[in-house]
Amino acid sequence: NSEARQLVDKLQQELGERQQQLEMQRILGEARNAMMRRGYAEAIATLVAARERFPHSREVEELLAQAQAGQREREHQVAE
Repeated sequence: NSEARQLVDKLQQELGERQQQLEMQRILGEARNAMMRRGYAEAIATLVAARERFPHSREVEELLAQAQAGQREREHQVAE
């Protein structure tokens, strides 16, 4: 049945999108945890990889900018 096949295809697409969203949230959580430990290099590496996988994610870009700012601030404090 054509309608049943279309429904199955739609559900599979939605499941794939949901799995990607969950994966992105897991990665963002890892990056946030690293930042809380002041592991900015680790957070940046995680987020750069995430950016390649999720190139249109505003959340990834915003968190990456925060991690980079944190790293700069930490480097500035060490230099003083």
